[in-house]
Amino acid sequence: MSESRSKQAGPNRMAILMTVVLFGALLLGVGGLVWVRFRVQRAAADDAVRMALEASDQEQVARKRAEAATRMAEDKTRKLEQAEESANALRRTISAEIKTLDSHEWAGEYYQGDGLGVNVLLLLAPESGFLFEWHGCMGLYDRNYGSVSGSEGRVRLSFTFENNRKGFQGIAEEFAPITWGDRKYLVPADEIVGFCNAVNDGSEPRKDAHGIHLLRRGDEEKDARGLPIVPEEFKPYLLSRPIEVDVVSVGRRTLNKTLVVLNCGKKHGLLPGMQLHVVKPDHMVESVTVTTAEDERSEATMAQIFNDDRPPQVGWKLSTRCPWHAN
Repeated sequence: MSESRSKQAGPNRMAILMTVVLFGALLLGVGGLVWVRFRVQRAAADDAVRMALEASDQEQVARKRAEAATRMAEDKTRKLEQAEESANALRRTISAEIKTLDSHEWAGEYYQGDGLGVNVLLLLAPESGFLFEWHGCMGLYDRNYGSVSGSEGRVRLSFTFENNRKGFQGIAEEFAPITWGDRKYLVPADEIVGFCNAVNDGSEPRKDAHGIHLLRRGDEEKDARGLPIVPEEFKPYLLSRPIEVDVVSVGRRTLNKTLVVLNCGKKHGLLPGMQLHVVKPDHMVESVTVTTAEDERSEATMAQIFNDDRPPQVGWKLSTRCPWHAN
């Protein structure tokens, strides 16, 4: 009987052991799953914390950038207001000095422009210096000021800030004061031939304030008798009557520029740098610039607005007088 019980206890112990092993395995499996779930939840929580910290950092960076942009805008506004105050003070000083000068060779307030994107103002007086401003459709484009000196028929500006003559900014550093009757002009020293061309084509003397050359304020209402007084070397560029020429040959074309040969030269008054305008055929706006001049003939370059514009032809008639200023 004891032996029988011993035989029965063996399988029972084995079953119990297997049960214990299986239960342990089950516990381990459940524990493993719990541990994995815990790690996943922990990782998700860590990611959430990291993302929250990153979002907080980004928010702080954005806030700091916004604050910096606000400070910069406020600083810019403050500087612009200070610059405006300084410019107004200088304007008053220069204007006050101008009023004390009865008849000065070049002191005054000058304007050139079209009333749209180009509105250039230059005030200058020998002691107070100068103030230059360029206003356009979008407001103030450029401003500069400094000292001014005049000698040997030239007016020279010394700038406080960098003067860059590019686009809608900058102004010439040296001018030639030109008198025409009761009018006063300030013409850049390197554009005197261009001023003479404006006289020849009829755009000067202008009848209102707008024009491409600096004219003293109010002088557009004054008389311009005879011809303007320009430096001696430029007097041959001023014509007492228009020069009319024919195109006798058409040369090579490069992009929108074409070389043409004209049937007049130095004996007829044509000089390099002079400009002519197409008068026949009608309704042509091309300008022609003389490049070389011989006694009886000259060469010129015709500039056209578009590459596919009608090219110049032999027989076209040109004149130093614009057709819309013919009368």
